[in-house]
Amino acid sequence: MTPQHAREFWKALMDNASALIADAHVLLKAGSFGRSRSLTVLAQEELGKALWIYDTFATAWNTAAVEPYKVDRLAKHGRDHVQKYLEAFVFGDELAAFWGDYSSLDHRQEGESLEDAWKRRRGEAEAGPRCQRGEATRLLRRSRQQRCDFVAHSPGRLRS
Repeated sequence: MTPQHAREFWKALMDNASALIADAHVLLKAGSFGRSRSLTVLAQEELGKALWIYDTFATAWNTAAVEPYKVDRLAKHGRDHVQKYLEAFVFGDELAAFWGDYSSLDHRQEGESLEDAWKRRRGEAEAGPRCQRGEATRLLRRSRQQRCDFVAHSPGRLRS
């Protein structure tokens, strides 16, 4: 992919993510919580792909390079929803420091450098929790029930 094409693709991904968030907000205000959440997940996946593009092409964009590059993570994980979502999640988790909250940054184990701690935590995040299909279904059902309980018991919500 050329830097110019990558910039256009990156902008399209960011525009789509923003539009998905705007649509999710409308659905949220209309009380459609599940669909709203689904759109936010899709937006995070778009952001994950955009981050891969940015990481690959940032230097080329800043130096006016024209030679094409391969976006390895996009080629390898472009259809992997978990990897795209994870990329956005890690990015969002790291934004706290941008806004001045540095408390979440120091997760060092005794004698561990900041860089080693970051690598370890990123590896842990990428590994993520693993479970069997039946267990995942039970977790999903429990999570769905917890969401229903929350909505049913939230003040100001209409109950049937």
